[in-house]
Amino acid sequence: MIAEASSHSDKQAQRLLRLYHLYRLSVGIILVLLISSNMDNRLLTSANDDLLRIGSWLYLVLNIVLVVFFENTRRPAQLFSLALLDIFLLCGLFYAGGGVASAIGNLLIVSVAISNTLLRRRIGLLIAALAAIGIVGSSLLLNFSHRASPNDYLQVSTLGALCFAAALLVQGLARRLEVSETLVEQKASEVIGLEALNALILQRMRTGILVLDDQRRVQLANHSALTLLGFDRLEGRLIDELLPSLVERLHLWLNNPTLRPQSLKIASSGMELQPSFIALDP
Repeated sequence: MIAEASSHSDKQAQRLLRLYHLYRLSVGIILVLLISSNMDNRLLTSANDDLLRIGSWLYLVLNIVLVVFFENTRRPAQLFSLALLDIFLLCGLFYAGGGVASAIGNLLIVSVAISNTLLRRRIGLLIAALAAIGIVGSSLLLNFSHRASPNDYLQVSTLGALCFAAALLVQGLARRLEVSETLVEQKASEVIGLEALNALILQRMRTGILVLDDQRRVQLANHSALTLLGFDRLEGRLIDELLPSLVERLHLWLNNPTLRPQSLKIASSGMELQPSFIALDP
């Protein structure tokens, strides 16, 4: 069960990392399309057009390289470097795009949220802190060339606070999910243990027990049943040809469950057995 849980956790981490890669590639492609079609002047209040174009192409190319070399990385140091580089590049684009007047600050919040699914606790909060510092620092640099209004300072503070809020929210949801998965794994382990215990009890019972499906194929036969019927193995076999007399009594019982089945004689051993039937709930 520990190996299965670890494998499930690794697969989930890989899916989250692919989502992070896909998000960054999508952002890079959209930015490059915007600057290539000259729509960036309509959607972004660019403080430096050349820097925005260079930064957008650099963001896309670097993320393509990172996807190739860090496609399935699991090392925390590499994941932290990946998130840190993403925050640094987005802060540069945030500066080039004109600061809070652009929508790039929202991209930083999304990046912080996704990175906190891969980096938990203090490291995730460190990413949020670096993103907030990057937003504030970029805004202060812009103030030297563009005079900021009081509303701009409020928006900068809100973006920084949202970075921490996104990190805390994602980490809280991740912890709840981990607790739920742990409970599910414990329940599954208990069910498996009970099934094994039931199988052991059935095997040690002196009463012969056969469990059949709707096609009268044997799903389970305990040791006593094999001994009484004179078979070495019955699981997976149809009893129609093996035990026709038993099948005949089964049909009679299905037509009239109150009828007591007649005893049957086993030809191989000469033993006379008294069958009884019960329908299991689906």
